Amino acid sequence: MPLIAWLLPEASRHMMETLHILLRKTGHFLEYAFLAFLLFRAFRGRENAFQFTWILCAALISLGYSALDEYLQTFTSARTGSFYDWLIDASGIACSLGILIRKHKKF
Repeated sequence: MPLIAWLLPEASRHMMETLHILLRKTGHFLEYAFLAFLLFRAFRGRENAFQFTWILCAALISLGYSALDEYLQTFTSARTGSFYDWLIDASGIACSLGILIRKHKKF
């Protein structure tokens, strides 16, 4: 939040809190989108062919890791695990893998 205050010194406290939440949620989305993409690439290796199994494995591992992350946050006093955060993570995963499916889909 200090960075937001430094970049936008005229911003109200409410605006800074809103931007802070927006940046954190965007980070969740992008973090898990990138994780799913990297897992897909790891399963694919050097093959040029496309297998739906790679998408499925990347999705399941990413979703499981996200759920575990949210669950573990419930044990710390400074953080809270949230189903809504998990949905944001899942949206990033779905978006990333959806783009990969669309890219490799034969029309």
